Amino acid sequence: MDTVDTYIKQPERLVNAPFLLAIEQTYVITGRGTVVTGKVEQGIVKLSDNLEVVGNSKKREILQTICLGLEMFRKSMDYAEVGDMLVCL
Repeated sequence: MDTVDTYIKQPERLVNAPFLLAIEQTYVITGRGTVVTGKVEQGIVKLSDNLEVVGNSKKREILQTICLGLEMFRKSMDYAEVGDMLVCL
């Protein structure tokens, strides 16, 4: 693996950039709220962070919300960073 590591460089992760999540799916859970799934493209998100949800390219609606929960592969997390596939409530 050392030989592979010398030829293939790790991509630069934009940890210090603003949080950006590419949303793949949305679900509405009665009594809990809306849940989104996707991959973190840049930045870090923590529980209780204020978030902006930007609508599709036609409407460009911006909704203000708060991150109430984070999970990755059915395990609760305190924060998520670049490259994580996650579920956000």
